[in-house]
Amino acid sequence: MVDTTNTQEENTGSIEDIAKSLLVPDETAPQEEVKEETSQEPVEASGEQEEAVEEVQAESNEEETQDQEVQEQPEEELYTVKADGKEIQVPLKDLLRSYAGNSHIQAKMREQSDFQKKMEAEANALSNQRKDLQTKLDAVEKNYKSQEMKRPPMELLQTDPIKYMEEIEKFNIHKEEMENLQAERQKLALQENEKAEQQRVAYLQEQGQALVEYIPDLKDAEKADSIKKSMVQTAVQYGFTESDINSIQDARALKLLHDVMLFNQAKSAKDGNVQKSNPRPFIQTGAKQSPSANQTKQREKAFQNMKQSGSVEDVARWIAQGE
Repeated sequence: MVDTTNTQEENTGSIEDIAKSLLVPDETAPQEEVKEETSQEPVEASGEQEEAVEEVQAESNEEETQDQEVQEQPEEELYTVKADGKEIQVPLKDLLRSYAGNSHIQAKMREQSDFQKKMEAEANALSNQRKDLQTKLDAVEKNYKSQEMKRPPMELLQTDPIKYMEEIEKFNIHKEEMENLQAERQKLALQENEKAEQQRVAYLQEQGQALVEYIPDLKDAEKADSIKKSMVQTAVQYGFTESDINSIQDARALKLLHDVMLFNQAKSAKDGNVQKSNPRPFIQTGAKQSPSANQTKQREKAFQNMKQSGSVEDVARWIAQGE
């Protein structure tokens, strides 16, 4: 009989081993996978760290470059200038800008001044030409008047028709020339009147601007009406009429009238305040008198005592009351 105990034990062991091998998980393969994953993670981490380091280095390089550029830029030099009575520090670029602006303004002012001088010179030249022409016309007209021709009589036509025709032709020519002279004189007079009117209007505009600079409140329509009425009333108080005031064209005279108006208003206000603040005192019987009244009475009493006694002490008291 064959001994099967060992065989069963061996078979039993084999079955148990197989069962254990099936029940217990195989840890070898996962460990290898974990090892592989672990080996890959440090590689990826090292790559990210390198990129972060490169970015930090790039930012650091940019900051260093900016710092170097800032350090390389020279400090702007300041210059001391005086403006409105105060000394201030300004950079060169502001000085150049200010100089350029002032130069432009001065150039425009010179251009305007030159243009105005040119216009004045042309106006004066034209005025002189008109005066010369007027003088010549006067001389010609005077000469023609001295040689005034009369219309030939009709009798001459009957006696000598040819001579009559010659005389009538001369008369007509002379008459036409005189009419032309008179027309030219009227034209010159009209031009002179137009020029005078233009100058008058320009002068009034100039004086109006000057008056507004003297009295800025005239820019306000409401204030302007009140100021004008007050100025007229002030002028009337000094004997001027409204037509006299309207004929004033010089801004300086109107400014003077305005100053007088303000002075009178201030004086009236001051007088009113004095009367209100210093009313006449009303003293009642038994009322307490002011210190000045008491001092006056004491001084009078000391004076009477001095007169009566004549003593040195009363004299000293009277002097002391006066101090």
